[in-house]
Amino acid sequence: MKPKYKSLVPLFIIISIMVMGVFVNVNVICSTTPTVYVDPSIMYALPDQSFTVDIKVADVTYTDPVHTWQVSLTFNPSVLKFINVTEGDFLRKGGRETTGLSYLDEIEEGYALFTWSILGEFWESGSGTLAKVEFQVLETGESAIDITDPQTTLIKMNPPPVPPGGEPQTEICFMV
Repeated sequence: MKPKYKSLVPLFIIISIMVMGVFVNVNVICSTTPTVYVDPSIMYALPDQSFTVDIKVADVTYTDPVHTWQVSLTFNPSVLKFINVTEGDFLRKGGRETTGLSYLDEIEEGYALFTWSILGEFWESGSGTLAKVEFQVLETGESAIDITDPQTTLIKMNPPPVPPGGEPQTEICFMV
């Protein structure tokens, strides 16, 4: 199962940056190691039952806060059917407005890509739920719900000040 999405990933990152309201220089740096994970890590369900897993983040520091996140999720489509994804509480903790996008064109092949971003120049730290993903069990079997693709990222926007003639900086912390 080789996803055909690779050419769309830059589009998601560009749209996320545009949502910030500015074009920025991007540096691949991360001084901390936040963790993105699926909770619960093991789930049991019978055919025709639905269940929800949370995509969570932990250990996002105040000095390296998150503005935008993107999750690349894969699963076994012969065992699970993707039903829905909804935003979790992590970016909304400060009562801020957010926006999100989902790329679900390859959902029948077992691939989904979704992203959410805080509107404006705000960011969040701490731990919380990025998204809730609902599945239905199609038949007895096993399926990993995998988010270790390199396209799973946390993106931070450094706050001003910006030197005269300079540009704001954005850092991307790559998660696996």
